[in-house]
Amino acid sequence: MILVEINGVRQMMDESLLEKTEGVVDNENEYTTWTEWRLDGVIVKRGAHVKLKKNVVADGIAAMLN
Repeated sequence: MILVEINGVRQMMDESLLEKTEGVVDNENEYTTWTEWRLDGVIVKRGAHVKLKKNVVADGIAAMLN
């Protein structure tokens, strides 16, 4: 059972009733994994985990100052 939102209403639903899609983004700045759950083609839940490989904010500020 997972918590989903359908038409603005949150409810628990059996995960076996949903289509699950997963993906990964891996580049020099980040490693991101994501998961989406769909019911009849409509996203009802979305999750993501982002791991920065370097401090991209500080690097950007430093580049602006140079």
